[in-house]
Amino acid sequence: MIFTSFFFSVRQSLRGCLMIRKGFFLLLTVLLLPLRATDIRPDAGPLPEVEREASPLSAEDSRKVAAMADFALFIHRVFQNPDKTALPDSVIEKLYDVLEKDPSSREIIALVAADLADFLAKKQERLQRLAGIAGDHPENLALNLLTAELLSGKLKDKTLAGKNTHQAVSLLKKAIDSARTRQKETPEKLAEAYSLLALLYASLEEFENADRAICRGLEVVSREKRPELLQTAIRVYFDAMNRSADEKPFLFGWFRESRREKFTRKFEEASSEFTEILSSPESRLDSERFLAAAAIFSDRGETELALLIIAAPLFAAPDNLSALRRLAAFYYVSGDFANAARVWRRVLRIRKNPTAFESYMYASSLQRSGDYRSAAAAFAAHVKRFPKDLLPLAQYALVSYLAEDYRTASEIAGKIPSPLPETLYIKALSEERLGDYSAALKTLLQYLSVRKFSDEDEKYPISIQTALTADKAKRYDVAAAVLEPMIDADPENADLLNLLGYLYAEAGINLGTAEKLLLNALELEPDNPAILDSVAWMYFRQKRYWDAREYIDRSLAATPKGESADSVILDHAGDIYNALGDRKKALAFWRKALNFYSEELDPLKVLMKIENAEHGTAEP
Repeated sequence: MIFTSFFFSVRQSLRGCLMIRKGFFLLLTVLLLPLRATDIRPDAGPLPEVEREASPLSAEDSRKVAAMADFALFIHRVFQNPDKTALPDSVIEKLYDVLEKDPSSREIIALVAADLADFLAKKQERLQRLAGIAGDHPENLALNLLTAELLSGKLKDKTLAGKNTHQAVSLLKKAIDSARTRQKETPEKLAEAYSLLALLYASLEEFENADRAICRGLEVVSREKRPELLQTAIRVYFDAMNRSADEKPFLFGWFRESRREKFTRKFEEASSEFTEILSSPESRLDSERFLAAAAIFSDRGETELALLIIAAPLFAAPDNLSALRRLAAFYYVSGDFANAARVWRRVLRIRKNPTAFESYMYASSLQRSGDYRSAAAAFAAHVKRFPKDLLPLAQYALVSYLAEDYRTASEIAGKIPSPLPETLYIKALSEERLGDYSAALKTLLQYLSVRKFSDEDEKYPISIQTALTADKAKRYDVAAAVLEPMIDADPENADLLNLLGYLYAEAGINLGTAEKLLLNALELEPDNPAILDSVAWMYFRQKRYWDAREYIDRSLAATPKGESADSVILDHAGDIYNALGDRKKALAFWRKALNFYSEELDPLKVLMKIENAEHGTAEP
């Protein structure tokens, strides 16, 4: 439980050196075998007791012993993985035999902690043996603290975990009572025990008992250690007020607070004192130890209090990278993506060799903030810096499209080995924006083949878009191949009939089929301006100009009152009246068509028709 600064300084090197770790456990094996030989040699018979003076350890030897205990606890905390080199069972048995004889030995307790660091169900027997030793020695608060922590925190099976939590509470209560009676434990150690006891009660939803443990802990803890216990209080009271009822006694409830009101008040009081201590000018607390409280404040929407904790290290060290990363992550999770981007940008400026995660988070924050041009530049820098990181390419393509850099969007999407359907769609849209309709059609067909639609209604708009793109690519066979099955499935869909008929009419092909399709659509919706326009245009392509005029007039008349006719319909009206020799009306329709925007209308072509008509050169 105690970590010296020395062991923290070698933490990273230990993680990289597995052989050191294995060597440590082998060394423990060698050291343990001769340990207290009088206790672990059952076949040696009783040895005569030799009276001798106990030689106290020198200061240097005491430091070595403490270091050994701390190092074992360090191993317990850090090296928790399934393939850890374990001590032989025979040695472990001797270890527990020794612990039963000398339960106050910090060295032996530390070695037991190392054994149980990667706790598995098969070690339940060992844990219960440790609990038995701790229960026999309630005066040993350190041993009971370790045992309670192991009992409550290492089992994955919920039933066993609940049972062991009750056992942990029982051990810890007895140890605390013994410590208070003997008055030999430090206030900090007692406060640590009360903190763990409160968390155990809270896990069992015994919040009244948890509250009593917190109050007793606050009575003994020093001001320097008080924020740690207050953080526990914040966690417990936050859970309690969310789980407690707001009901009051029927007769006397008007002057009594409900359980929820009580724990809400307690939460606010603990929060107030906690932030007051943390924000005082003389405070030298390490705010990294209070991130749990920051998470609770953030969850409650109290961002100012969360920021007080997260940003505190930056006042003393503005270039503290770990604090900057936490602050950036806090802004990102809180939805403040603009500030997240600013902090990530500072991280990138400070670090000479930023990590892929930092580089990506900067670009992603810019994207989420809506600054697509900057995000595209950031993703470009990321891809250049980390060419093997292919995951952000889809986002790079998306932000390039949103920044209207369609060429880059298409190129980046094309570099993704196995693109997601959404990325294919972005590529198709980009190709269409670039006017490369053949490529866009090919990509859309690929998108349709890999995208899994939940039903036909979801697929419908993409199919329509594919047909329209096929029309622009002059691939009327593809448009028909897409639309005809849809019409067969829904023969009374006037929109589908109109679309395929109009595409044939516009291309000047299959005009007989187009007439049949459009007249069927018109029968279904006789006052639809778009369908009337398609019929007019079909007759125009057949050079039946008087029939075309009849239907274009009906289309213009069917336009709802107060609305202007579609610019494409006005352009068609100009062409039809020009074909009939009425250039004055044709010019009026063409000029009116230019007053309204439509993606389907090419204004340059309309201007050319106006110029030719004004000079008397417009052809019918």
